Amino acid sequence: MTKKQINNLFEERGRKTHPNMHIYHDTSAFMDIESGDVIVLDDVPFLINRNEKESGFGMDDDPKYWVKQTINLETGESKIVKLVFFRGVLAKKMGGLNVRFFRSPEKEADVLRRSF
Repeated sequence: MTKKQINNLFEERGRKTHPNMHIYHDTSAFMDIESGDVIVLDDVPFLINRNEKESGFGMDDDPKYWVKQTINLETGESKIVKLVFFRGVLAKKMGGLNVRFFRSPEKEADVLRRSF
């Protein structure tokens, strides 16, 4: 999908492009993808509205930078897109203890499915 094709979809939907819009075909740098940007997944463009936020688990309103609230530019449908990435062990110091955390994309996907 080219920038011209994406601009045409914006026009068809009566939207204006963000002046600093970036188009991403590779989403591995998900922290750089911001509101107004477009990600192209399987040749389908999605406009990024915002990052979703964590609720519960004492982490209210913490952004989940790998979970984006989007609009499919071809259909106009609103979608939640979870950009999968794999991370090994996270180590954090809590009090005087070193605590190891493991991230599970499958468990996060399950939590998101139950949230919506």
